[in-house]
This record gives sequence, structure tokens and C-alpha cells, in this order.
Amino acid sequence: MPHSKVHHSSVLLIYTGGTIGMVRNPETGALESFNFDLLLEQVPELKRFDCRISTHTFVPPIDSSDMMPGHLQACHSQKISPFIPLARE
Repeated sequence: MPHSKVHHSSVLLIYTGGTIGMVRNPETGALESFNFDLLLEQVPELKRFDCRISTHTFVPPIDSSDMMPGHLQACHSQKISPFIPLARE
């Protein structure tokens, strides 16, 4: 019987900046940037999905109103397919 490859879906979460990626520091109460490298550790429920989750954080953060096509093209060039940019108004 031939060995078949299992193809799992992949999700690339791109954090450009802003309050959606902030967490409250329990000691000071101040908002701080979330470390997306620790996403699966901090949100273990995501492990229940049958997919590979990768993250990319813009350094320095970019306000969504300052996003240019070149920023998204750079992400798309990482061979993410399909590539669907999501933005909030």
C-alpha cells in the first residue's frame, strides 16, 4: 500500500500593529503588544484545529492606514496560497 501524504491546511496570521494585538499587563494594567510567537502557548484552544498556524509580526508595527501594496506583496511572496488579506475599516 503506497504511503500517502497528509496535507493539512495552513493559516498565516499577520499582525501589522494596533490594539487587536494588545494584552493587559496584569501587574501594571497597561496595554502591551502580544508576543505572537507564543500564540499556541497562550491560546491552547487553537491546537484543536487541524491546521498549521504560523505568525508574522511587522517590526515596527504599521498602522493599517499606512499599509501599502508592497507590504502585502512581501507576505504573498512567502508562497502562502491562497492569500486573502483581511482588514478592518
